Amino acid sequence: MTNTPINTLANVLSVTKGAERVSLQDIGRPASQSLGVPASGAADEYGFLLANNLLGNNANSPALEVVFGQISFTVSSSTRIAITGANCTVKRNGEPEKQGTCIHLHANDTIELGAFEKGNYAYIAIKDGFNATPWLESAVSKHESSTNTLVAECEFGYEGNITELPKPLCKPWPFYVDSETAVLRFIPSPAWLNLPKVLKEKVVATSFTIDANSNKMGFRLNADGLDAVAERIKDETSPFSSPVSFGQIQLPAAAQWIVLMKDRQTMGGYPSIGTVMKTDLFRLSQLRAGTTVRFIPIAFEQAQLQLSAFYQRLNLIP
Repeated sequence: MTNTPINTLANVLSVTKGAERVSLQDIGRPASQSLGVPASGAADEYGFLLANNLLGNNANSPALEVVFGQISFTVSSSTRIAITGANCTVKRNGEPEKQGTCIHLHANDTIELGAFEKGNYAYIAIKDGFNATPWLESAVSKHESSTNTLVAECEFGYEGNITELPKPLCKPWPFYVDSETAVLRFIPSPAWLNLPKVLKEKVVATSFTIDANSNKMGFRLNADGLDAVAERIKDETSPFSSPVSFGQIQLPAAAQWIVLMKDRQTMGGYPSIGTVMKTDLFRLSQLRAGTTVRFIPIAFEQAQLQLSAFYQRLNLIP
């Protein structure tokens, strides 16, 4: 990322509209929480990793994360990009292009993303990735929140023969929620394990609605009739603050629960029933306010196996 005036560098992507909705992302800071710094990173790792895989990039190459769409950008030299994540119209110089494919760009081409029709985050990867100075082993901004720094320009390293097709490392597959109610599988906490069976059944049968105040720090979920569950979980929880994790389900109130997301705080003291498995969190990040979700417990070993298979398929791990 650079503050150099537009087009003075050889290979620059310049956001000409909607820069306030664009940030530079990777998977996040791998070991920052012990320092009191959020891990942050791409909200939807499927979209992020897929974009890089479509270009034959290193899976964790820095890419742009776009919130809600309606942006335009130009490139100063020939390159290739891939756009994934939220559904939207994509146009190159006014002509339609497809998401989830490799798009060839020439110098001074303009790309426009329309308003998102479905989803919250889109990802723009570029051949060989964007240049960034790492901080805590990540391209994510030094700011506490990964979305605090606006991106108007990014320098990229690739300038080559765009007639040479990159070999995609994997292809898209059906990943996102395609039903009226999303299922969030969670790894139970000790407090959940100590709940009476009737209260567990109550939680599993409850449909929660995503609140409009949900964001990259946490998704707020509204439901009624869970007072007895909240009281029992509170009784089973230590009153002292402790480290929190990505996907932790917090119960600040009986009628509104919170699932912690990528820009979460590092410590917390609210009662918790457990932690949503990571692949379901990537799906959750793309759901809009008003969508209903339900919780179902899953064994830690099963969640771990599914996450390993996910990362292997997207070439993040061998």
